[in-house]
Amino acid sequence: MQITNFTNYKFNRMRNFVLEKGITHTECQLFFVPAKEKWDKTMKLFKKYYLNSGEYFGHKLLTINTLINNRDVINLEELVFPEQLVSINEEVYGYLMPYVESTNLGIILKNIDVPVSKKIELLTKVGEIIQKVANVNAHININNFYLSDINENNFVVDATDNVFAVDLDSCRIGDGNLPSPSRYLQSVGNKTACKFTKYKRGANGIFLANSNSEIMCYTIMILNTIGNGQICGLKIEDFYYYLEYLKIIGFNYELLDCFATIYTNQDNKNPLEYLESIPNELGRADLKVFMHLRDKHTKKTKIS
Repeated sequence: MQITNFTNYKFNRMRNFVLEKGITHTECQLFFVPAKEKWDKTMKLFKKYYLNSGEYFGHKLLTINTLINNRDVINLEELVFPEQLVSINEEVYGYLMPYVESTNLGIILKNIDVPVSKKIELLTKVGEIIQKVANVNAHININNFYLSDINENNFVVDATDNVFAVDLDSCRIGDGNLPSPSRYLQSVGNKTACKFTKYKRGANGIFLANSNSEIMCYTIMILNTIGNGQICGLKIEDFYYYLEYLKIIGFNYELLDCFATIYTNQDNKNPLEYLESIPNELGRADLKVFMHLRDKHTKKTKIS
């Protein structure tokens, strides 16, 4: 395994990669690293973990090494793979990856000035990436390859609207690595109180990504965009009331059926093919509008 070593002097001269407002990294810092590929000058990013010891970091290194070893076999250009480990004064702290000049997808999806049609186009590309990863599992001899922590902030969009998955060190690949907790998988899995076997826990209690959880996390991304809020914050009963509300205001039944399965024993249904049915105006679908109407109806019912 190739490791690039930097001296403290060279590391201290590196320029920080500043994340966009609203995007945070709790486990690392990012730094620009000038590089040269053949005759072309380019730029890399160094992902430096705050903690570089212990079991958690060991599993991160196992994930990174497995990704590097299988990069050419997986061969998906939409995934920003680790390229090599990085040490500072011979002590490993993280890894190098390509730098993609881009905007975080989470920023775009929250921007009220971006047309709904553009948001749906980008979410469609996310769904296509997830399908390609599923095809890797189906057709290439790699066990348990899942993006795992699928959420808006782990995708970026370049100037020509190409979408890339980043932070692959959170993924599940092989049988030995311990993936990082998935934001939406933990939330939905905990709400179901582990009644549903389609969301599985590992021995340490962390939910393990599988085909159902990948679709579920993608579904939550879509719902967050439709509702302009955090769907995971809803109680299960309010979640289904919200789906009924979307049905009333004209959302496609097949799409809503895909949404409804995430809290059932059924295998999840991928909503990708129904995204074009989402209305170009989402004002009435806003969670705040739904909550206001729900509370207004509840108050009226109590008075009656």
